[in-house]
Amino acid sequence: MVGSVASLLRSMVNGGEDLIADCLAGIIMTAYILGKRVGVAYVRVDQRLKEKVGAGIREGHQIEEWYGDLSSLLKYLEGRKR
Repeated sequence: MVGSVASLLRSMVNGGEDLIADCLAGIIMTAYILGKRVGVAYVRVDQRLKEKVGAGIREGHQIEEWYGDLSSLLKYLEGRKR
């Protein structure tokens, strides 16, 4: 995970969108697999993610206030289950 984050930071300086997206996908994949290895189902990770995003919206997280990113993410997460 640490190596993936380091790769992401390097790609943000030297890479393009494809490389950044690849690094982000690797981080997300690693998080899901780590969860599974410690007994947390993929669906539970998804549930907690939605809960955390919703809490950030309700609590007025700065990224939500400035950019509306949490609302956008929640809309995406709810739409992809269809």
